[in-house]
Amino acid sequence: MTDTFWLSLAVKMFASGALVMSVALVVARTGPFAGAMIATLPLSAGPAYVFIGLDHGAEFVAQTALVSLSVNAAVAPFIVVYAAMAQRFGLLASLGAALAAWALSAALILHSAWTFPICIVATLLAFSLGMVMTRRYLGGAVAGRFTARWWDLPLRTLLVMGVTLAVVLGGKLLGPRAAGMAALMPVILTSLAIMLHPRQGGRTAAAVFANGLPGMFGFAAALAFLHLAAVPLGRWAAMALALVISVSWNATLILLRHRVLLRAAK
Repeated sequence: MTDTFWLSLAVKMFASGALVMSVALVVARTGPFAGAMIATLPLSAGPAYVFIGLDHGAEFVAQTALVSLSVNAAVAPFIVVYAAMAQRFGLLASLGAALAAWALSAALILHSAWTFPICIVATLLAFSLGMVMTRRYLGGAVAGRFTARWWDLPLRTLLVMGVTLAVVLGGKLLGPRAAGMAALMPVILTSLAIMLHPRQGGRTAAAVFANGLPGMFGFAAALAFLHLAAVPLGRWAAMALALVISVSWNATLILLRHRVLLRAAK
């Protein structure tokens, strides 16, 4: 690897960190539902895929998106385990169990031969069951806002930079399977747990996670589209449209919730 590669890698890592830092304050000052809708946007996976596109062609992007789509289903057990554990236990136990559930699920997925149809079915089942299992935690948030500590934003930035490092090096050294798995690590959710749990309690953090499950359908749809469209449309056009799909889905969920609240207030 040349000096140019390492310089490019450093730029990519800092660019990713700057992007997440710019939205972290927004996430920190919203309620559980709105915060969850922001957190389930491709804030870390999006930049990771841009960097994959810079280093590889459309076929590589399409293969990586399929891996990411399969691994995306592992986010459901991550959320379910964390939401359940956070009702009674502290951050380390709750987050540790959730990350263990994610790692085990992701490993099992990657060691199986998942085709595109299987990925779609597994995604629908995983997040649908997750919504049912976490429904009791949706209203567990504590009212009010909190002030971020000095280390919150640097920590979130370092986490996303770490994912960028793993994705770029994984794609360079190990191929699309490693890059696809690294791009779908639950970095944003992990950082949210670290930020929310110690100060507003596990039930508040669990409410954010539970409210995020509907948003994961839109992210899965974006990955599915990217897998199918990267080659025929080109990787950049496919990425742009995949981003539109994810943002539009979450925006629609926000509008629907707003209408429900308005009707309830009448």
